[in-house]
Amino acid sequence: MIRLDDKKLWGNEAADDETPEVLRSYFIFHKNYDEFFDDDERLVIARAQKGMGKSALINRYADKLESEGEPIVLNIKGADLVAQKADVELNSSEYIYDWQQRICMAINRELGSRIGFAANDDEILLVENSELLGFKRRNLLGSLISRLKNKIGPIQLEKIGVADQEQILKRVMGDKKRERIYLLIDDIDATFHSTDKECLRLSTFFSACRDVVRNFQGVYIRIVIRSDVWATIRKSDEALDKVEQYIFDLKWSNKEMGALLGGRVLSYEGRKNNSEVSLDDLRQETWKGALGKVMENPFPWGSGTANNFRIIHTYSAGRPRWALQLCKMAADEAIKVNQMILRSRALNLAI
Repeated sequence: MIRLDDKKLWGNEAADDETPEVLRSYFIFHKNYDEFFDDDERLVIARAQKGMGKSALINRYADKLESEGEPIVLNIKGADLVAQKADVELNSSEYIYDWQQRICMAINRELGSRIGFAANDDEILLVENSELLGFKRRNLLGSLISRLKNKIGPIQLEKIGVADQEQILKRVMGDKKRERIYLLIDDIDATFHSTDKECLRLSTFFSACRDVVRNFQGVYIRIVIRSDVWATIRKSDEALDKVEQYIFDLKWSNKEMGALLGGRVLSYEGRKNNSEVSLDDLRQETWKGALGKVMENPFPWGSGTANNFRIIHTYSAGRPRWALQLCKMAADEAIKVNQMILRSRALNLAI
């Protein structure tokens, strides 16, 4: 019997706080994820409202890349791209270069940590505009490693046990032959306010990412952004018209919501029983059966009835986070009256 009051039943509402193993156990591959998970796509942007699973998407892709042995996977927040310029007014071109410098600094920090060098000197981390121009049409990872080698110097390199560029590359890349960097960026819009300056600052980030994948080889970027923020910055910057082709909208149908909820139940059972459960190609009868273990079906709906997942999809406005919160609140109501499964009354009380 599944305990409705077990907090592990529906999982964590914030994918950032979930372990990769648990996230992997219940993650449902959405029908329009293919492009995002295609390792050869240079730039893909997922656009959705809050609570639609953007962080889960980006964390699951990071886990996939790392499990496949990709050596350079930077899964970062927008706040990790620390500003290089003081709080001054910049024009579009200056902002774009500033964003490119921030991206290169993040990569340089990662390279320094990989070879055992604490890179905290701005002279080492900061890539000047003239250097970026020299890197164009070249592999960015190889260019940054070569630059890092020259900045550190032979004495420091000898101290950390990497005497030449080949040894640096081997320590960074391992057995991988292709020099690739996967840059995954979440919460780039976390502190966004709808001012002219903020719109310019954020819109130029996307133009900078487009320039990076176009001008430098071996860079693959994934970004997630809120729909309302994109709509705001899109109005203020016509250059984003060229970025639209790299965007897909993340939405959930009522059946996809049912698969997500049923997948949580199946994952919970698998973890409780120490058995591996695959949710790939999850059949409708499988996830419906799993949901039936924790909630009645159908629910009363108007003058008739409707599938439980359809009603939850409607009440949660199609947002997975809200659906999970609703299930947890309904479970609390069911426990109060000693119900072993969720019934319509508990759901109505939770709303």
